[in-house]
Amino acid sequence: MAKIKPTVGRVVHYHGNSAAGVQAALIAYVHSDTMLNLGVFDENGVSYGATSVPLVQDGEEIPVGGHYATWMPYQVGQAVKTEHLEKKLAERTGDSAVNVGDDQQEAPPADPAPAESEVGHDG
Repeated sequence: MAKIKPTVGRVVHYHGNSAAGVQAALIAYVHSDTMLNLGVFDENGVSYGATSVPLVQDGEEIPVGGHYATWMPYQVGQAVKTEHLEKKLAERTGDSAVNVGDDQQEAPPADPAPAESEVGHDG
């Protein structure tokens, strides 16, 4: 499976030294595709920071005795589906560079607001 590119604001699971186990975290800073700073939420919803947290992706070895982050199972499943669709689309179009899951895609332009004369008025 292709690696998921980490970006600020995405949710990951944080595996720290807490007795609570896995905790929810937001990516606050991306050092690289494998190293993150996180805002972590404990079991009471109280947040704290965790810096220089390794991001472990599918097939990678989990660090021994330290903290690390992983993608949530849903995110991994979505990445697998996207990768599969990209492969099918590339086979149909003959384009090996198809990238459906590109985070940098721009949103389509919004519809312009209706002119004042097009807006209905009561009275």
